[in-house]
Amino acid sequence: MIRMRMDQEERNGVRILHDSGRVDLLEAPELRQRLLGLAGQPGRTIVSLAGVDFVDSSGLGALLNGFRSIERSGGQLRITDLSRPVRALLQLPRLDALLPLHETLEEAMQSFESMETNPHDGDTERSETRR
Repeated sequence: MIRMRMDQEERNGVRILHDSGRVDLLEAPELRQRLLGLAGQPGRTIVSLAGVDFVDSSGLGALLNGFRSIERSGGQLRITDLSRPVRALLQLPRLDALLPLHETLEEAMQSFESMETNPHDGDTERSETRR
């Protein structure tokens, strides 16, 4: 079994978590704790799932809880580099409409920049969905 691995870097003031392996019942608690730990720190975070080949409902829950906690604490989270199976899994329960998903790391970085120039761009639909 391939264990999940999480590496972290910072680029232009953005924390980037690079996850690889499986995000399943055994590994999801680690991802959840990592994201909840970031919720207490203001700032911007990107979770890159480029190396993730499998996510189950526990992994989805960890991503969703992490997103909500970070957003509630005034931070921002983006998820990027999803494989086709992982993206399809997020689309089934319509989580793709709630979570800020991006094709590439560069696109996710640019989304933060565009929020600086137009802070309300794209927020309305998601904030209404969350209520």
